[in-house]
Amino acid sequence: KILFNKQGIPGGHITITKNGKIVVDKEFTTPEELKTCAEQGGVICKPNENCAELWLAASDTTYCCSGQCIPKQEKCEDGTPYGQCSQTKPLYCQDGKLIDNCQQCGCEEGEACQPDGTCKKKSQHPVLLFSSKDIPMLREKVKSGEAKRLWNLLKSKADYYLTLDPNRVWDYANSRSLGNILRYLAFAYVISGDEEYGRKAIDFLIAWSTNKISDYPYYPYWQGHYHNIGDILLAVSLAYDWTYNLMTQEQRDIVAGAITELMFGEYTNSYKLWWGVGERYNNWLGVKAGGFGLAGLAVRNDSPRATKEIDNLIQRAKELIVEYMDVNFGVDGEAYEGIGYGGYGLKPAITFATALKNIKGEDIYSGSNAVRFIEHMVYSLLPLRDCFNQLDNSWCIGSSAYVAWMMSHFPDNGLSKWLWNEYFSKINEIELDLAIIWYNDRAALTNPSTILPDVKNFRTRGLIYYRSAWRNKNDILSSFDAKQMRIIEGGKKTLSKYHLHNDVTDFTLYAYGGRFAIPPGYEFRGSQATEAHNNVLIDGVGQSTMREGKLLSFMNNKNYALAIGDAKLSYPGVMKANRYYGIIKQPYPYFICIDDIQKDQNMHEYEWLLQTDAANRIYIDGQNAIINSTNSSLSLYFSNPVTISLDPQEYKYSTGQAKRLRAKLKAIDPYFFVSMIPRNISMLQPNISKLDSASTIGMEIEWYNVTQYILFGKGDKISGFDFESDAKLLIANKNANTFLMYNGTYLQRENKTLIQIDGQKASVGLSFNKIEVFGNVNFFKIYAPNAKEVYVNSEGVEFGIEDGYVIYPFWGEEDLNNDGIVNIFDLVIVAKRYGAKPTNPNWNSKFDLEKDNRIDEKDLLRVVERLKWVRKMRRKRHG
Repeated sequence: KILFNKQGIPGGHITITKNGKIVVDKEFTTPEELKTCAEQGGVICKPNENCAELWLAASDTTYCCSGQCIPKQEKCEDGTPYGQCSQTKPLYCQDGKLIDNCQQCGCEEGEACQPDGTCKKKSQHPVLLFSSKDIPMLREKVKSGEAKRLWNLLKSKADYYLTLDPNRVWDYANSRSLGNILRYLAFAYVISGDEEYGRKAIDFLIAWSTNKISDYPYYPYWQGHYHNIGDILLAVSLAYDWTYNLMTQEQRDIVAGAITELMFGEYTNSYKLWWGVGERYNNWLGVKAGGFGLAGLAVRNDSPRATKEIDNLIQRAKELIVEYMDVNFGVDGEAYEGIGYGGYGLKPAITFATALKNIKGEDIYSGSNAVRFIEHMVYSLLPLRDCFNQLDNSWCIGSSAYVAWMMSHFPDNGLSKWLWNEYFSKINEIELDLAIIWYNDRAALTNPSTILPDVKNFRTRGLIYYRSAWRNKNDILSSFDAKQMRIIEGGKKTLSKYHLHNDVTDFTLYAYGGRFAIPPGYEFRGSQATEAHNNVLIDGVGQSTMREGKLLSFMNNKNYALAIGDAKLSYPGVMKANRYYGIIKQPYPYFICIDDIQKDQNMHEYEWLLQTDAANRIYIDGQNAIINSTNSSLSLYFSNPVTISLDPQEYKYSTGQAKRLRAKLKAIDPYFFVSMIPRNISMLQPNISKLDSASTIGMEIEWYNVTQYILFGKGDKISGFDFESDAKLLIANKNANTFLMYNGTYLQRENKTLIQIDGQKASVGLSFNKIEVFGNVNFFKIYAPNAKEVYVNSEGVEFGIEDGYVIYPFWGEEDLNNDGIVNIFDLVIVAKRYGAKPTNPNWNSKFDLEKDNRIDEKDLLRVVERLKWVRKMRRKRHG
């Protein structure tokens, strides 16, 4: 017997719940006994039954139902009964769990059922670089102009490819050709609409997919490496995208399956290889990650793999391409591996990045260093030759795909259109399909000489380029490469270990159509050895494989430029290995190269090397040599005693046949000081006076009534040609109104002080009305009566002129609020403390300019006089 509300309290309340549901909810006014189920007219249900009406509270059971008992209905978490399809396709409720079962529950509209029960969005192709609605525009584009030329070239190649057997065995030598075959046939189908091209492309895709095309599945191998995977994935992905609508479903499944197997299968070993372990800092990262990412986007909705796996791969590819476009290119766009390999790695990278933007709207390239790679290409274009300066490889072609892509994605960058017109429009070896897609005839056109400096410091790599002009018959191009290592996360230094040579502080020189100082390129035996470069050997030994250098200093003004590279870490165990590479721009450009190199305190043989075109004729005259080209020459003048010789044999470089000139000397602490003066056939020879004293080595060069002095200090002092200084290097003209002084505190000419610096040693450049000072300086006086601009560590500063001397700073102690100038505010500061003494609370010794322990009219007068002087100096400077 169970009683509720024993006290009989009015308003008593009982609530009974079962499984979270209320089964009794009653009010009691008097004690009441809980009755049996039968007494209440109820029915006792079984544990696996539900009540169709209300559950009753009974004294004899917990399963008392006021109505009919019915079987229990089990449900999944979304309320779907067991054994039924959810409202969310393709989910099915099985034993309390929702599973994918598109075979029974179907898919949403626009999705296709997959063998594993999932649904994928139906593929819409083409989608990677353009869509079906863009095809009419492409077809119209190839009817005229440069796009028509490119299309005719591509169609000619595609016509030839129609005759080839897709099932032949392709070795590595032809594997990249196969990529072009796939892409060009597929693209020819898109543009022409001719199914013969498309079906031939499909035949090649099926042959590749079914392992009939190589001794290895999908021929990813390159001499034992997996390098070619990225190349082939780019090609098959584009061909798959462009011929998708022509393929049968069976063909799509075969190709998509093969692409998937290559991405995830045992042949790729992807997590160790293409994820970038050990390969982060060269073109392989761009090639592999770009190829894999593009493949993922191409087959995402057709792959037998789960969409999540494909998306993870695409995400990883995106992360690596973002890293590649910054790590492998300096802040100014310079490619660490040179023009050829930089462009080679960029082609798959930008193709994937473009597809990612088209499909997912994600822009991963706009803020990258790689966007400025176009400047590296423009500076590298050789005068009068359809080739680039081959510092690190033999590829003259560069990246046509990248240049066209720049025209498409950055049409206001006029350099890409200029480079295309000057170079790529004249050659046929172009990435034709990508060029047609991205070429933009409406892109801006800008001549580099209007926006780029004549000397460019690509800062991260320490790579210096000089251009006298662009594409003129009298162009002069020279480069100097310090091979500066890049600091990455964790303090580790890195550059690509594959395509950089033993050539830290190497230089090149092309002038008036002559190839006077050339690099060897990459793909030839011994190209990475120092002896194949324009550098120095010590006892016949060159630089080590460290290849680590540093750009110590760079200065450039209207008259001179100077780059100083440190190769000490690249020569094993040397005390010093500095090279000074200077450019004298007046009256016509010529160059100086000074090597300050020493192994130890013993006698050694040092050899200065120059590689020159084999077609040049070389004449040796004592300490001088002349290299004659067809319409120009290069005169070499050594200031110190050397023995010059020419190797009897020629050398076969990937940049062409070459001759090797050597200048030898034996010394403990040697110097090579050589001036290199290029001339065309109509120019006069210069007059040269040499200096080699105990303290100084140098030259006086008089050419077309312009006299220049170049002096280099062997120790702590320069002395010669009436100059005296504690600088390391001085370049100055006869009147000393233009000069460049490196690392000194003073300069005198005929006992007249031209430079006086208070502080640590600094570098100074004067070009008529502009002064640049680099270093930790507190004060300087420089004789420059015509100066209009003064820069200290690249920042413009206020200055004064007195008796022809530029004075900095010229406000002194009177700048009381440290705002960089003396003005009325400094006067107010003194006035507010007028009358103050050390015992007063507002005393501050800084404002006691006279140091007489009082702030009074004398201190005010000091500020007033300085203010007048400042105004006077400004009037002088600004006229």
